[in-house]
Amino acid sequence: MSKPSKKAPPAPAPEQPGSLKLAFLGWYGVVGTGLGYVLPFKPPFAEGYAKEYWRHALGSLLLVLTLLGGIISLGFYLLDANDFKTQIVDYVKTHKQRDLVLEGDIHITWFPQLGLETGKLSLSERRGDGQFASVENARLYVAWWPLLRKQVQVERVVLDGLQARLLRHPDGSTNFDDLLEPADWMGELQFAVEKVRVLDATLHFHDEASGQAFSLRELKLETGRLADATAGQVQASGRLLSAQPQADLQVRLNAQLLYDHASQRYELSQMEGHAQGEALGAKDLALDWRGKFSAWPAQHKLLLEPFSATARGKLGADQLEGKLSTARAQLAQGLWQINTLQLEGSAQREQTLLATTLQTAALEAGPKAWRSADVQASLEFKNASSQLQGRGNSPLLYEPEKRQLQLEALNSSWNASHPLLAARLQATASGKLQAALTPQDVTLDFKAGVDDTQLSGRVQLQDFKSPAWTFDLAASTLDLDRYLVSDWTRRLQESTQAQDFTRLKTLNLRGRLRSENLRVARLQASQFSAELRAASGTLSVEPLAARLYGGSLSGGLSLTAGETPQLSLRQKLTGVQFDALLADLLPGSEATLSGKGQLVLDLNAQGATLAALRQSLTGTASLALT
Repeated sequence: MSKPSKKAPPAPAPEQPGSLKLAFLGWYGVVGTGLGYVLPFKPPFAEGYAKEYWRHALGSLLLVLTLLGGIISLGFYLLDANDFKTQIVDYVKTHKQRDLVLEGDIHITWFPQLGLETGKLSLSERRGDGQFASVENARLYVAWWPLLRKQVQVERVVLDGLQARLLRHPDGSTNFDDLLEPADWMGELQFAVEKVRVLDATLHFHDEASGQAFSLRELKLETGRLADATAGQVQASGRLLSAQPQADLQVRLNAQLLYDHASQRYELSQMEGHAQGEALGAKDLALDWRGKFSAWPAQHKLLLEPFSATARGKLGADQLEGKLSTARAQLAQGLWQINTLQLEGSAQREQTLLATTLQTAALEAGPKAWRSADVQASLEFKNASSQLQGRGNSPLLYEPEKRQLQLEALNSSWNASHPLLAARLQATASGKLQAALTPQDVTLDFKAGVDDTQLSGRVQLQDFKSPAWTFDLAASTLDLDRYLVSDWTRRLQESTQAQDFTRLKTLNLRGRLRSENLRVARLQASQFSAELRAASGTLSVEPLAARLYGGSLSGGLSLTAGETPQLSLRQKLTGVQFDALLADLLPGSEATLSGKGQLVLDLNAQGATLAALRQSLTGTASLALT
């Protein structure tokens, strides 16, 4: 019997690979399997390792991401944005030559968006000590993922309590031109803003060249999405205040805003605006405008294409209405080029209407001169019983520095109707108008024709606030009976309508009328001349002289406005052939006086109607015949 054999010891267990090695094998298998689909060969053992060790590869990835996230979170936790205030201030000082003051603490939020809240801050003028702008609080939120693609997608921008002082210098530059220039490091970035909100802002603007200044207060602005070369909706409202010219308006604006980074162009399309309040002395003013506005700030270039605006309001007892429209208006290098410009205006009080239009096909307006080859204008005045219409055109030249306006070749046509006119009166006129706006002096030299009657003269106006008129008018032959109804003298005598002479209280007038031959009320005269003066409520015609019927007339008359108008008449006829005078004055009747003689009148009357003047007539009259 054999002895039982001794049992062999068990084989040692194979050594297990370490965790790092397992993770490496897992990554080899996963990556190798993926590459096998695109390479012409398959890495050896990749599929086996992938099936066996993929869990180790995934675990190592999660571990790395967890460690990375922890490190970043720790860095964010330990990072204080206020530690970089000095660097931020220095950067602004170096690149913009402005002083940035960060009065509040800077707060940063990291998730889910990168957010920045500045607190109160202010920015100085460029290379100056004065304050340019300040903000009570600014908040900015930026999306993370687009930053990796060099795109800045701003989710929200909120500005509370913005205050800014904007200046336009005499050379056309502004105190914010440098802020519109993007930094070099921004050249490759693409910007997009989902929403911008500005709350309770105030903007002060001053034009140093013209001296005009205005403020936009209580400004609220909100936009939709704004991206490079992509239009977004914008809405704004505020209160516009100005001392000179006087204005207090509530303003609203809706438009599509576009910014093109490549061309540095800003555009407001589908623009619709509304303003209401007071301006230039007008009450209940309502202003509406619409059009398209484009701007290239770096090039100092603006474009309106097209643009129209209407205004309605009250000035005292007058209802005013105006309209402006242009097909295209462009500002480039300080020069405006305007195509198809039209202005319309009207003023109405009860049954009285004054309307005017002004239009030109092309206008160039620069700092030294405004020019148009042809400006056309029309004027209409009408009330319940009379009407005046006129049309004219002329080349235009205006020099802003001298504030002088010239219409060198003014041609016009006129027509008028009135109950005392026998028919509609037709006239043509030509002349030259010069206006100096700084001394407030306007001069018109003209020649006019009514049928075969020729008129010429000069009219001058000084001081627009308290107008002072002077004139000198002359006619070769003037036959008033030809244009007046045959019974105009009877109508005047039978009229019971009271005349209003209150305008004489503010009328300042001085002038002379002359005519070689004059016919009025069937009387004929030659070498007629009269000098008119109006001041302090009194209109006087003195001296009044003429040659008539072999003799002469001299004297004067005056009318004083007041609670009861006062009329004074002083006339002297010398060497007049009375039978010839009475034959023209009373045609068809036998003259009751004949001979040559003298008539002296010194009469006074008071009243607002002819009947009242006749009843109150007093004075002396003397007649001597030979």
